[in-house]
Amino acid sequence: MRARNTIRQRRPDISVVIPCRDEADNIPVLYRRLTDVLSVWAHDYEILFVDDGSTDTTAAQLHRLHATDAHVGVVHLSRGFGQQPALCAGLDRARGRAVILMDADLQDPPELIPDLIAAWQQGAEVVYAVRARRAEPLLLRWLYAAYYRLLGWLSDYPIPPDAGDFCLMDRRVVQALRNLPARSHFLRGVRAWVGFRQVGVPYTRPPRATGASKYSWSGLWRLAVAGLVVSTQAPMRWALRMIGAGWALTVLWLLHASGMRILPQPLLPLVPPALCLLHFSVLAILVACTSVIPAGAGKAAPYVVSRFLPPRRHKQVATGACHRQLSKESSS
Repeated sequence: MRARNTIRQRRPDISVVIPCRDEADNIPVLYRRLTDVLSVWAHDYEILFVDDGSTDTTAAQLHRLHATDAHVGVVHLSRGFGQQPALCAGLDRARGRAVILMDADLQDPPELIPDLIAAWQQGAEVVYAVRARRAEPLLLRWLYAAYYRLLGWLSDYPIPPDAGDFCLMDRRVVQALRNLPARSHFLRGVRAWVGFRQVGVPYTRPPRATGASKYSWSGLWRLAVAGLVVSTQAPMRWALRMIGAGWALTVLWLLHASGMRILPQPLLPLVPPALCLLHFSVLAILVACTSVIPAGAGKAAPYVVSRFLPPRRHKQVATGACHRQLSKESSS
């Protein structure tokens, strides 16, 4: 029993969670740059790649890395669930005292990790990377900036502008996130909601190394709506006000039709289209709010794992701990 407790307490310093979907061209470069950094800045670490239903050679490359590097673990999802659920799958299996989330497209530079670790060592419990500059097209940059300003204005709690999923989180924060059912909708917003001591580290976001973004325009729209739904109750408040306005307008129209002549005569033709507009606006808000709720919402995990290859360093550490514990018990 004491040996089991010793094993359970052994945690790597840093866990890095990386969702991957058809990133075969980027993984070798990402792995090399990441290990160059972690081998210097982390006493002990693990890298968890989450294969989010890849159809290229991503899975084969991850298996080779797992076979050759004891620090690498691989989580295979049963299909493509999306980036946010894939991040959750990695969070649920990360064992580090601090967990770093980053993308596999090299737009989250591994060379920024030392700055994240330094801020964590100085007492910050969430260190998020702030995109001071972007390499995306002008229209996309403008849309991102407008959305984050709107999100900050509407949100019921402070959300840092231009902060994506690239971050470092202390173990306490990870445990808090794992207990929240809405974490798979908009992780960066839920991360802000849990609080703790948070600081930002600015960086220039480079262009994607190779390949194309896995987020389509419709995917970006769903993510944006999810951010608003998770971060604020303003849309529902608007819907309630529209319902109240519709009821009031309907009552006035009925009173006018009964002979009280409350409404000006020129406005009467506008009442039916106004009621239709209010009706469809409320319906659109409700559809938008419910559309971000995935199938199986409320369950323990917003994803399904088909196979998990844990880092082999777990087995090595566990075996070493057992041997040390048995040696102490036999000598005593």
